[in-house]
Amino acid sequence: MLSLPNFLKIIRSAHKKNKLDAVRAAIAGDRGTLSPSVKSKVAVNSTETFKFYSRIWNPSAAVTITQPAVTTITQPAVTITQPGVTNFPTWTASDVDTALSKCSNSAPGKDCVNFSQLADIHGKNPAQLTGTFNQVCSTTVPGIGWADARVTLIHKKGDTSDPGNYRPIAVLPTVTRLYHKILANWLQHFIKDNNILSPAQKGFASGQNGLSAHILSLNSEIQRVTPVHVLLIDLRKAFDSVSHQALFKRLREIKLPSWFIQYLLHFYQSAAVTIKCADGETDSISIKCGVLQGDPLSPFLFNIVFDTALRGLLSSVRAFADGTYLHLYQQSPSGS
Repeated sequence: MLSLPNFLKIIRSAHKKNKLDAVRAAIAGDRGTLSPSVKSKVAVNSTETFKFYSRIWNPSAAVTITQPAVTTITQPAVTITQPGVTNFPTWTASDVDTALSKCSNSAPGKDCVNFSQLADIHGKNPAQLTGTFNQVCSTTVPGIGWADARVTLIHKKGDTSDPGNYRPIAVLPTVTRLYHKILANWLQHFIKDNNILSPAQKGFASGQNGLSAHILSLNSEIQRVTPVHVLLIDLRKAFDSVSHQALFKRLREIKLPSWFIQYLLHFYQSAAVTIKCADGETDSISIKCGVLQGDPLSPFLFNIVFDTALRGLLSSVRAFADGTYLHLYQQSPSGS
């Protein structure tokens, strides 16, 4: 029998592989059947993968592609008029230091630069990156190539030849990820200081492990109340299906400053990805729907949009969400 800390660790690992199976094991208290996820080799071909993700990320351009198994969803064009951009922040060398400290030296993007190289540049000349990021902030225009990403597919479950059974992780240029980490740190404080999200939202919350909080709270309810009714909801392609129209509408509603909204609008107007497949990379796909998994900003953007649904739940239902997964539970009417 595993200890609780080790059980939670394995649950978190299994959760990345299959959310529902991980939570079912947590509810059942089955600590003997879970093991850390094992990576599977990408077996999809570039042609089918391009067709599949074009219908998700750029549906307006994919209408001529025949793929009956996938439903085409038409997204309205995003047109936003923002007032003159003012009151933008001035980033400091300390902001860059903080962001760098939270970045692991992962695979580089299309810029072929890694975080250790950026840290070396910043250490020798702090004004260089700081000045670049302040220029981007004041103009709200990303640098050339900043929105070009290479997507790595992570198998989740099922047939490895089905593109829908993978989680697409976008590897943006390293300089983009660093700047977005700075923006994510700023956005996280904005969300917290202005009470933007429902208290029910535990995913990506500062200073807490959301998944462990879900499991411990649910176990506590199971011990306290019988029966407990549990509804598990796994949002299919949650990040990939975020409407840009809904996203920017919500960003304005919560009164995010215009410099942030304008930058994000410019970023997604030029965002495009290629996907690594078994037989090479796909052609480029423009991102007209969804937020990029792997981008430090995306979890917070998803939460902001998804918060509308959380706040629409009945007050008698307690909700916990970690971004793409929601479970609800409440005491039975009889109380027995």
